[in-house]
Amino acid sequence: VVKLKENMIEREGSLHEIVILDKQGKRLLWKERAKSAANLQVNHGGDGVYGEGPWVFKRKDLYYYVYSNGWAKDATM
Repeated sequence: VVKLKENMIEREGSLHEIVILDKQGKRLLWKERAKSAANLQVNHGGDGVYGEGPWVFKRKDLYYYVYSNGWAKDATM
């Protein structure tokens, strides 16, 4: 993630990696689903792994980062 300049083309500052954690606080990493595995979210790295459509917004003093966590039939929000 990076802040953009007002022209929305150039970066203002350095890139920052977004780390997604599971419920136990362990880092989640994407893994490719084996062709023989069912098309379930757990086979794509587990619940909460980044999928698409990121959006960042600020409310009061907190920033919120929301995204789609996948497209498997058991994916949840």
